[in-house]
Amino acid sequence: AIQMSSWESPLRHLMSLFGHDAATLRCALAPMTVIPEEVSSHLVSVTAARRDSFARHIEESSTEVLQFLYVWLANRGSDSKLHVEIFRCLAGWLKACNIPLAALTTNPITAAIFEGLGQPHLFDVAVDCACELVHIAGDPAPEKNPLLSFIITRVTALAPKYRQSLADSDADVARGLCRIFCETGENYAPFVVRGTPEGFALTTLLLEASAHPDPDIAALTFSFFHAVSKCVVMSLPE
Repeated sequence: AIQMSSWESPLRHLMSLFGHDAATLRCALAPMTVIPEEVSSHLVSVTAARRDSFARHIEESSTEVLQFLYVWLANRGSDSKLHVEIFRCLAGWLKACNIPLAALTTNPITAAIFEGLGQPHLFDVAVDCACELVHIAGDPAPEKNPLLSFIITRVTALAPKYRQSLADSDADVARGLCRIFCETGENYAPFVVRGTPEGFALTTLLLEASAHPDPDIAALTFSFFHAVSKCVVMSLPE
């Protein structure tokens, strides 16, 4: 798509052409999943001006794409395979596109990511989406960032699910949740060390994760404690 400058609105075209019928929806989802990756792919040879122009188009289209994905996610009932494809498309957009924070804050698909963690068929891809969401949430100051405040609230609310995974000896669920805990803690270590109740709740979760009986899962927390130690050292007077 990035090489076809004559194709002015590829995403809108795909959504209008294939997005009205569940039978053809997958024809839109497949290219929509990979199109954002073209912006940063050096395997595709285009001019810098074209790459910049395409990146702007992707960013400007992101709000419409999120709404498109949510509408189909909400309206497809028990079609588990389609739900997975929608989440994979969402993960691709979260990873490769500079989606405006305002769009993520107001779109219900952000809450759907965490709700997906409660669905076995969506769990793995929902973990991927949650981790990407953490990466792009921005300023580690919840009072200035409603999206971050929402993320931390939803992440700490996963504590009962993590403890249930321990009781059930479900290493796969524990590993996925630990990934989310660690990504959140590591990316927002400056917020954690401020000693807020939310930061304390997140640290408590990571301490529990560090005691997981599977050493590979426990080791996921090491990067968080390293990030926190760096923040503490940097805050000390010289």
